[in-house]
Amino acid sequence: MNINATLFAELILVFAASVGIICFFLAKQKGQNPFLSAVIGFTGTFLPIIAFIYLIVLLNKPNLSPQQYSN
Repeated sequence: MNINATLFAELILVFAASVGIICFFLAKQKGQNPFLSAVIGFTGTFLPIIAFIYLIVLLNKPNLSPQQYSN
């Protein structure tokens, strides 16, 4: 089975967008700058190990309390 470069690039971009969106919502819950986290997650997908490490770091950070989250 042959896979052409266009399909491969589309798969990479879909994966990058997915990781960027996940990083955005995780950072929003964790109290970080969500836009910066989305950019870091998106660009980190070009070296997948960096993206996974960044996601693990975001997941292990404590959530904001409901009082802090509303501000």
